[in-house]
Amino acid sequence: MTRIATAGALALALGCLIPCLPASAQTPPALQNDMIEIEYNAPRSPKYKPIYDRLKERKLLEQLAAFLSPIKLQGGLVLSLEEGDPRACGGPNSYYDGAGRVHL
Repeated sequence: MTRIATAGALALALGCLIPCLPASAQTPPALQNDMIEIEYNAPRSPKYKPIYDRLKERKLLEQLAAFLSPIKLQGGLVLSLEEGDPRACGGPNSYYDGAGRVHL
């Protein structure tokens, strides 16, 4: 499961560097996995709203789901973009919680 978390963090970093794709560029059906769900959770702090809007506009989680689509999963996987709790993880961080959810 550490590999999934590492892949998720790498994809997040790469997603911030990749320029926006044209609106006509859609994810091909072959690059979809029905076991992967996506959640965009609005940040509690207004200072993160522009970052949240930009990542949602760029469809970052959809790109990550397409990247992970070839993986055969035993159970569902939720990719969740959210504002982290600094008390829980000591600052900004992405992690896999062991219950089928990658927190980004």
